[in-house]
Amino acid sequence: MDFLLIIYSILLILIILFPAIFLTYKYQSQDESSSPFGSGPREDISNLMEEKEILLSNLGDLKAEEETGKMKQGEFREYSKELLVALNDVDQKILTLEKSSPSANSPLVQNEISSANKQTENKTQIVVKFCPACGTKALENAKFCHNCGTKF
Repeated sequence: MDFLLIIYSILLILIILFPAIFLTYKYQSQDESSSPFGSGPREDISNLMEEKEILLSNLGDLKAEEETGKMKQGEFREYSKELLVALNDVDQKILTLEKSSPSANSPLVQNEISSANKQTENKTQIVVKFCPACGTKALENAKFCHNCGTKF
């Protein structure tokens, strides 16, 4: 009985320690800038671009609610101020990462950043229409509200 307890204890210790030993050995020879969890400057910039897109979409939603009358202008200013501050912070982080990272100055990364900026600009140019009478969201190229029939 004691023999089985010893074997199971050794197996448990190996199961617990093996992943840590494996990761340490595998990533020990690589330089310090690379991480097994993917936290390089290139991925940081793409994550910040995604955060910027989310903030812009939230700002668009707030504007739509203000235009439909669901939100007062004072509330819109208050909430949009917070979003604009967050957008400014994200833009500053992106600029500092672009300047500080030597790999971020490569043509491949610059191309990726410019394409992400174009996508963000295209998304911000989309205007969402709401019916002034009932407040329902209009279909893409609709001239009349699909809910109440009011002309846009």
